[in-house]
Amino acid sequence: MYYKAIILLIFTTIYYYTSAETESLRLTDVHIPRHMDLHQPAVLSCNFDLANGKLYSVKWYKDEFEFFRYMPANNPQILTFPLNGVNLDLSQSNMTVITLNPLSFNSSGSYRCEVSTDAPNFETAAKNGNMTVMVFPKSQPTIDGIKEYYSSGEYIIGNCTSSRSNPPAELSWYINNDKADSWLMERYPLTITEGTLYSSALGLKFQAEESHFATNDKIELRCEAKIADLPPWQNKKSIKFYQNVSNHKPAPDSYRNNNGARKTTVLLWTLLLTLCLTHWPMYSSI
Repeated sequence: MYYKAIILLIFTTIYYYTSAETESLRLTDVHIPRHMDLHQPAVLSCNFDLANGKLYSVKWYKDEFEFFRYMPANNPQILTFPLNGVNLDLSQSNMTVITLNPLSFNSSGSYRCEVSTDAPNFETAAKNGNMTVMVFPKSQPTIDGIKEYYSSGEYIIGNCTSSRSNPPAELSWYINNDKADSWLMERYPLTITEGTLYSSALGLKFQAEESHFATNDKIELRCEAKIADLPPWQNKKSIKFYQNVSNHKPAPDSYRNNNGARKTTVLLWTLLLTLCLTHWPMYSSI
């Protein structure tokens, strides 16, 4: 009975330390950007905690093919393997970080970081993530055709056009922060430039009502261009109620010029009539 207890204690101790060693390697932070602009470098990072282990290698894979290997015991420590869509900037790559520059659409894919420890543990931990390469819009969408003043009953007609991107941007109109109904909008065909870039256009037409001007006598229009789950690119336009500005709108230049000319003419005729009346007795006595 005594020997059985000793054997059980030995096996329990071995299991405890074996389990503790197995759990010693841990990936603390792996960053693989979900979306990247084609014109920007992609920085992927893989941080880990070896605990009591000794690092054997750090490997990076794309779509299950290895393209980067770091082994501290080797000389050179870094090895690379050619792979379509992967352009490594080795000056910005090391044990925990790799930089892809320049990017191409073929750079999209599934990336995995794999860390392994040396003897006696021989542990491995890995984590993967997807990255999609896009062309982000370079500017906010443009709004055309919207006037500054409208009165109740007038039709407000305008267009929103997105900056070039890939994939095409999804456009939406908002009226006073409320998304416009689909029947108020008209979608136009995509414009394709440089073979792979797209520009979207979306029209808006609705009849202005007094209820639209309820907030500060204005209508706030907003157009949003959205790609994937990125923050939207947006542009805004304010419309003022015509009746509230009729007494404050400056007169046209032609009206001001004509009015000034009339005043000058009246003044000249008044002076001439005054001179005639003043000297009339002198001429009548001759």
